[in-house]
Amino acid sequence: MMNRYFCATALALPLLLAACDEAPVSSRSTAEDVTRLQSLGFSVAAQTPSGTPMALRYTGPINAAVQCQTPSGQVRTPQPRVRAANGTVEEYKLNSYVMFKPGSRGRDGLYVVSKATRPSARRAATQVETIAFAPGERGTFASGLSCRAT
Repeated sequence: MMNRYFCATALALPLLLAACDEAPVSSRSTAEDVTRLQSLGFSVAAQTPSGTPMALRYTGPINAAVQCQTPSGQVRTPQPRVRAANGTVEEYKLNSYVMFKPGSRGRDGLYVVSKATRPSARRAATQVETIAFAPGERGTFASGLSCRAT
């Protein structure tokens, strides 16, 4: 199962190079964005010679760096692991690389959200879906769940 996550991530990484358009995501300053993302588990991947973070990365369970909207309109951050009444388990993972441009409030990068569905907690995933989107854009699963960076 882990190989599927790595394969999905490896296939999506070339998209990172294509995600070059600056997209303002919030009205926060770059320093505020960096601090907030670091509090969510992002680590510094690159910095300027003066030590200012230029790029952050994250790999792990989905967190508040992403919000999703259900087809019914409810907006929330999905729980990393959800068990349905019928025993089906869905696990959400986030892989992200975010770049900041000095003197700009925009950020570039790539968010990759993977959803693995399995018939029970002890079984291998029977279905893995992956969406990828840049800051300021949305990605949508086949179920209609639409996600964006916060």
